[in-house]
Amino acid sequence: MKNICMTLLCLLLVVSASAEPSTIDELEARLKDDPNNEVVLYNLGMTLYLANEPQRACVPWSRLKELAPNDWEVQKKLIQAYSACGVSHKEKREQAIGELYKLRDSEEIPELSNATFFIRDQFAFEDRWVFVFEYYDMDAGWRLGPLLWKFYVTKDGEPTDRFVSVGSYDAVTILAVAKGQIEEDERMYHLDEYLADGAHRTHGFFFEKPDYDQIKALTLQIFEEELEPISTFDPNTNTITVDPAEE
Repeated sequence: MKNICMTLLCLLLVVSASAEPSTIDELEARLKDDPNNEVVLYNLGMTLYLANEPQRACVPWSRLKELAPNDWEVQKKLIQAYSACGVSHKEKREQAIGELYKLRDSEEIPELSNATFFIRDQFAFEDRWVFVFEYYDMDAGWRLGPLLWKFYVTKDGEPTDRFVSVGSYDAVTILAVAKGQIEEDERMYHLDEYLADGAHRTHGFFFEKPDYDQIKALTLQIFEEELEPISTFDPNTNTITVDPAEE
């Protein structure tokens, strides 16, 4: 099957020039007559998702995933819908993420095999919109080392002056192994905030891969300026300040 998103794009170009988008009721009515219509299933899921009804969006997207098990774009949207449902859908979300990794490892889809990340979650915070990138194999090409997650903050479709990430950099991991904090086959993770002027704030360290929902909650605290950093780098003075309690 051709990628459903390309089919959808062509359809939207035609529809946008001639008519208003179909409503939820109209799409559901069409599915009663044609329950396996892949384009309608995708459109219904997207319409429900954009209407802030992610739990309902999971239904048509799950059906579409059954019909098109190799369509990784649909799998990503389903992961985002599960994420928007919160911790109640955590098990389904993690299972869907595992299936996406398995599909990538199969090397059956070159585009997926060559991808370095996918958007696992997106949500609003005040007047901003946050995209959460998960990097396959933590391969982000980031100058300081591997990244696991990046909370990319936008406003009115443009990037803002900061982002938050969870990294597992080699230098920090080597130091943690040397201190006996972790075993040689383990990695150290840390939660960081980066500002456009080059400032860097570290908000926490983890001796194993952290739980995503825990990190999301901490990131929201960072956005709300309720979580104090344990160390800060000031590019204007080229100095690092460390919280004595965390030394």
